[in-house]
Amino acid sequence: MLQMPRLIIIITIIFGFYASAESSASTVKTVETDSIFAGQVFSTKMNSMSVQRGLSYFRFYNSDSIQSGRIRGTIYNSVTGDAVNTFVSDLIAPGQSIQILITDMETAYCSTHATFSSSREDQCSQFLNVEIVSEINGLFQHIVFSPTPGHLSNFTSCSKSTNQDTVSHVHGLIFLTNYPSTLVVEDNPKVERGSRPKSANLGFYDSTDGTFLFTHETDPIPANGTTTVKINNELFGANTCNIVPADMTPRLEKSCAGDAHYYTVKLLGDLMDDGTRAPLDVGFTLDHIVVNRSGGLLASNMGAFCPLVSNIDGTEWNGVIIKDNSYPPYTKHLTSYNLIVAGLPDVTDDFLTSVGNIANRLLVNAKNTDQVRRNTLLGTFKSQKAFQRVGSTSMNSYNPPLEEANYPGWDFINDNYSLTDFIWETTCRSPQEKRNQADQINEILEHLLHTITLQFNINSSTVWGYTNPNSDLNLAMNEAINKGVFDDSSYGNNASIKAQEFAYWMILTGWDYKSIYAPDSAPEWTISSASEMASQLPLATTLFNRDVKNVLNVPGDDGVRPLDDYLKTLLFKSIFCLTSGGGM
Repeated sequence: MLQMPRLIIIITIIFGFYASAESSASTVKTVETDSIFAGQVFSTKMNSMSVQRGLSYFRFYNSDSIQSGRIRGTIYNSVTGDAVNTFVSDLIAPGQSIQILITDMETAYCSTHATFSSSREDQCSQFLNVEIVSEINGLFQHIVFSPTPGHLSNFTSCSKSTNQDTVSHVHGLIFLTNYPSTLVVEDNPKVERGSRPKSANLGFYDSTDGTFLFTHETDPIPANGTTTVKINNELFGANTCNIVPADMTPRLEKSCAGDAHYYTVKLLGDLMDDGTRAPLDVGFTLDHIVVNRSGGLLASNMGAFCPLVSNIDGTEWNGVIIKDNSYPPYTKHLTSYNLIVAGLPDVTDDFLTSVGNIANRLLVNAKNTDQVRRNTLLGTFKSQKAFQRVGSTSMNSYNPPLEEANYPGWDFINDNYSLTDFIWETTCRSPQEKRNQADQINEILEHLLHTITLQFNINSSTVWGYTNPNSDLNLAMNEAINKGVFDDSSYGNNASIKAQEFAYWMILTGWDYKSIYAPDSAPEWTISSASEMASQLPLATTLFNRDVKNVLNVPGDDGVRPLDDYLKTLLFKSIFCLTSGGGM
């Protein structure tokens, strides 16, 4: 019955320790990026036909009241450190809890070759390390279920706050026979009781969708004491969905008497005379115990959680170029909404500033922004380490050539960051036909879009998959090819480049920028306006309107797109062979 979401953690577990339901030898830490790391997670390979040593599950709870989000991560072989797989969870709605089994996060090879072996050459080790990036705020747990002898154990290890007020994945009645839950409400002796109430109010919510169900008032709690609430028929029988306080919305469509597998339970403030809830009193804490009846009545404390912190809230670039050795051989960089933009030493400060300002305006969060899709994009920037390279003139203008031997760090950036083309700063060494404002702006827009749509491709193979012939992007591209408005012949059989270039033309045209910044594109692309694209390419228009229009370059409150006017002001000194102070 255990069903879980996806997550990243580093845990140190002594081999063979699986038999203890109460033991937790895992370590969870949060680093500067707010990623969660867990090591030596119990993999499918820990089990064989004869011995079931246990599997890891990851639980996630979204504590936000408005924002949905995903969990993204990378799984590593704990022996070799090699990446085994990446994963992206489904959207987790506000108030929702999900649970992900490690088997669903491993590669298909790991899951189908699940034999207990000490081989260190196999990509699937017995223990896996997981790194997680979250788009949501909430709670995370790592639990292990060992079928023999039937132990459910909490391997989450991080300090529990003294005023913990929420527990998720409380077992419903379906688990009553083998794994019943009990809630423990504790008085906090460090807080003066004063006029605090003697009983606590608990709010019960369906973990699947966050729907409020009912409240329950506990028995009186003595100072320095505790009380328990058992999850049983008596509790649910007294709280049908139509019997709820006036300040809560009843769930009328079905009975709530234990019909969910899991519940989220929160400490609530006192109900006031006006029907509102008082602020939560920190004098109580909430805990969750599960009794392993199938495993000898051994109790497991399931109340330990780690904070899940959203790190997709990338902010706009602040206008300051950072000059250090963070990304050699790139000596200057900026970050706009999680997108790293880095320049080689000869890129002028003025030009890198223009690229950063364009990225800011392209990715800004406006009134009409599709928040879910934008968060998905920013989350992908973060988890994939999206990287936009910026150089001067062209690739073949560098002497010595741009390669690892001449520019140490070149290979590391290329191998460890998600990147595609360069943005080239036009200089007096560039061809004369490129030395104009429109061409330079198009150079920036085109390659920024290549970097961004690469993240779309990574995030969804069915919608934006470059190499998936049935993706929405490729179906739209084939429509354009068949109608003779997109000529892909110059790209040979390179499916990724074809899809990437088509996506750029589609977006540039959808913005109505094509005729301004790339007027001479025939025969490769012959459509000049958004209205023309709408009449001739319905599939492209649908894709643009759904996935791009309200995510990139979105109109502000006044209906004006923040990028439009800025582009008209750009002069690009390097086009005229001028240098910016200290930039060359």
